[in-house]
Amino acid sequence: MKLLYYKQVMQVMQVMQVMQVMQVMQVVQVMQVVQVMQVMQVVQVMQVMQIMQVLL
Repeated sequence: MKLLYYKQVMQVMQVMQVMQVMQVMQVVQVMQVVQVMQVMQVVQVMQVMQIMQVLL
């Protein structure tokens, strides 16, 4: 009986670990996307500034 219980506990632990890793991956992906968006915005702003300067 104890052995079976131990195996179940191990499985649950593994599943928990996998879930945690998945969550971390998602968070990292989201952070990367946010960074890319920010960089894109900055680049756009720079371009707009340049165009304004040219017009002025």
